[in-house]
Amino acid sequence: MIDVIIEESTDYLFPWFLKRELKKHLTDINLQLYVEPKRGEFYFCQDYSFSLKDYPYKFAFYALPSQREEHVKMMGKNCALVSYAADLEFHKPKPVKKIYDVGFIGKRYYPERIKYLEAIEKFYPRSFLNLDTCPNVTVPDRLSECRVLFNHTRKEIDVNLRFFEEMALGCQVMERNPFLQEFATEGVHYLGYSSPEELVEVIKKLLADDDLRQKITYNARSHFLANHTYAYRAQSVINHLEEYFKI
Repeated sequence: MIDVIIEESTDYLFPWFLKRELKKHLTDINLQLYVEPKRGEFYFCQDYSFSLKDYPYKFAFYALPSQREEHVKMMGKNCALVSYAADLEFHKPKPVKKIYDVGFIGKRYYPERIKYLEAIEKFYPRSFLNLDTCPNVTVPDRLSECRVLFNHTRKEIDVNLRFFEEMALGCQVMERNPFLQEFATEGVHYLGYSSPEELVEVIKKLLADDDLRQKITYNARSHFLANHTYAYRAQSVINHLEEYFKI
């Protein structure tokens, strides 16, 4: 029996969807899955370091490329990147009318993100900027009603869960960072920005060009379907574990 431990601190849908896909796609490997940190043989890590002294795992899966060097230092070859993903059916664009210019679902709790949200509110008041006022509406429902999807993550997070969800759902703008190129191509699958002023101009460009928005939306979903589904992530986990057992 192999234990795979997934931190509770990972974003809300990640453990659930990944566990579901692992159970569907397992072949010769029998996995016992948990969602709380505890001692075991294998480990999924989001954006937090772990101590081999406290948790003597044999293999570690980490979600952020910036954690690669630290994990390799601790684990050698016995670690692998398994990033976030989106679900094939749940994160499917809905055939609804586009009633908002910009859409954002998330928390406003850190100053850098607030700065960008205030710029959107000032220049694009016909926007939906959180889910608090409509608690019974799901993420795909609301974001499908938006022409442009805004995304911004904390500096210590290379790429967040929402990046893959929005790639599956529509035309995304995302703050640039050097690790995004491992997952998607700027100008093809999303448009980048590095300041509130640039963000406003990027959104303006997208809102004025229906063809460009639709092209990015199509490119992004096609790229997601080929590379960033939970089924794809589950198969990656299985491949790494099968390779590990051959050593």
